[in-house]
Amino acid sequence: MKTKLSFISLFFILSIFLFSCGTKPNKVLDVIDQKVKDAEENIPDSKKINKDYYFIYYAADWCPYCKEFRDELVKFYDEYKEKYNNFEIILVGSEKDKSNEDLIKYMKNDNLPFYYLDFDYRDECGFFKLEDYKVEKFYIPGFLLVDRDFNVLASSNGPKKEDYIANKPLIYYINMMAKLES
Repeated sequence: MKTKLSFISLFFILSIFLFSCGTKPNKVLDVIDQKVKDAEENIPDSKKINKDYYFIYYAADWCPYCKEFRDELVKFYDEYKEKYNNFEIILVGSEKDKSNEDLIKYMKNDNLPFYYLDFDYRDECGFFKLEDYKVEKFYIPGFLLVDRDFNVLASSNGPKKEDYIANKPLIYYINMMAKLES
């Protein structure tokens, strides 16, 4: 009886292990779902943030190129959010940020309509361990366009400085949506 119970216990533990390895939840999206905030530091309803695509946005208030890019980005956000409502932009800031105040200041000063990832959870998400996202150096403003499984679909950056195009993921998304419509 003891052997049978041990075998059942071992089988149960092994099943849990195998099941959990095959269906490992996406920790990054779990954190995004629970740790993003708006400019007023409110955590949105998860239905608002649970989308098919995410633009992970690297930018800073001290970056003149980010300031110049603002109008194009907000126009894109307003137009395609209304048309498809299947993406969200998540500001993660820059490596030089020291706190949420840096992110909030940028969002408020530039009147950005999207969310930011709480500073205290950036390391947990790994957004600044860029080698994980096949990017050697990240220039700002910049994006990673990812799907729900956190597969990188497009990046503003590439292996060389010459590969950098700030709006490359935005264009990729527009083209992807156009193909789905046809």
